[in-house]
Amino acid sequence: GKMKSDNIVSGTLDVKTEGFGFLKRDDGGEDIFISQRNMGPALHKDRVQVNLWAVPKHKGKLCEGRVLEVLERYHKRIVGTLTEGGKFNYVIPDDLKISNDILITEDNRAQAKPGQKVVVKLEPKKDIREPLQGRIVAILGYAEDKGVDIDSIIYDMGIRFSFPDSVKKEAENISGEISEVEYEKRLDLRKKLIFTIDPEDAKDFDDAVSLERSDNGNFLLGVHIADVSHWVQANSDIDKEALERGNSVYLVDRVIPMLPEQISNHICSLRQGEDSLCYSVLMEVNSNGEVIDYDFKESIINSRFRFSYKEVQKILDEQKDNSTDTADKENNSCSDSLKKTINDMFSLNLKLRAKWRQKGLIDFTTLEPEVMLDSDGKPYDIKARDFLDSNNIIESFMLLANRTVAEHIQKIRETQEGKFPFVYRIHEKPNREKITELRRFVEVLGYDFNVGKKVKSKSFQRLIRQVQGTDHEYLVENIALRSMMKAKYS
Repeated sequence: GKMKSDNIVSGTLDVKTEGFGFLKRDDGGEDIFISQRNMGPALHKDRVQVNLWAVPKHKGKLCEGRVLEVLERYHKRIVGTLTEGGKFNYVIPDDLKISNDILITEDNRAQAKPGQKVVVKLEPKKDIREPLQGRIVAILGYAEDKGVDIDSIIYDMGIRFSFPDSVKKEAENISGEISEVEYEKRLDLRKKLIFTIDPEDAKDFDDAVSLERSDNGNFLLGVHIADVSHWVQANSDIDKEALERGNSVYLVDRVIPMLPEQISNHICSLRQGEDSLCYSVLMEVNSNGEVIDYDFKESIINSRFRFSYKEVQKILDEQKDNSTDTADKENNSCSDSLKKTINDMFSLNLKLRAKWRQKGLIDFTTLEPEVMLDSDGKPYDIKARDFLDSNNIIESFMLLANRTVAEHIQKIRETQEGKFPFVYRIHEKPNREKITELRRFVEVLGYDFNVGKKVKSKSFQRLIRQVQGTDHEYLVENIALRSMMKAKYS
């Protein structure tokens, strides 16, 4: 019979690794089931047009449909392995959700050899019945060659890893010299004891901290963030490229930065002994860990020290031992005021955490894996990354600075007529099914996890407290973490 137009819907495909998939409809209607043989040339995440044909007789069954046309390809490039077969060569995609092999004609193979990982650009399809065809646009190398696996992931995720020439040129033209005007108009904090604490292998230093005691015994905490906006102009090519990227990407063996290294590792890095432009969040915190006053300033700082977390930890540990051993005197290169500052930082961090725990902060002690690579880029070990008290200090201070900014913006928004938008990093409420699964799981292990009508972080806190120090600690914490929603920007 004739196809009625109301039988045609568009949407985005969600393909399962078994080969069938579901159409998530643009109009928000119920999903449509698409079997593998009705998928045609469409691939996972493509926008497609589908002809509905089988309407289910039973309740609860989904409509079925067939792909008529691919409206928009999601995968601009596909990573796979070139394989020779008789007259034709084809690429088998790495992504399990793409079950179609891609035909490569002799003119389109670009000297790639069988067994190599390649990047393929799909040719536009002329006929729905023809196999997918593509052109090889990059040869990554054999799968076991150094770094090829990571390259494959980078291409597959569509991560931009090289900067366009226009962006490089702009970055080279930024001198990084601080003008007289800036020195005059900014709050000068160069005389203050300000320093950075980062991982040992950090290449760029985005934030620095300072802490003093005021006469009334309160803490004066400074969090100083590199002022990138001074150097990168709005709507410049660098800015547009950064917008496309959205963030830096951290991979096992490298970082792909959001901004050219000239900016991220040099001009905007708060390097020891150099004057740097910052935005400073200055907070007065009382003995209960409450911010009673704050200010934001465009500032200029000069970082005194570049500490690693381990070095700061060593200073904290010395204080705990309070060793009277005279042999350790020569190691006393740190001045007393620096030691005092670092120990004050630790005690302020404890106060903040105690206060946040009452509000529902959940302290996970989960281990973060760190993959060790040899000189050929092959992993030879996976260690648990040490999470030290010194890591907690920085985490607490950054969190406090972000909260202070968020609350400040909230106050402004409440006084404004029209609410202007702002970006928050949030965790949504956990999904009910996952919580039920978690409850069943921990009850089998003999723990108690009562969740009422509303899922509260207090219930998680109680659960974590029960498992601490037991054999099940990491297991339960890990699964509890997974039952929560990932952080996202909102």
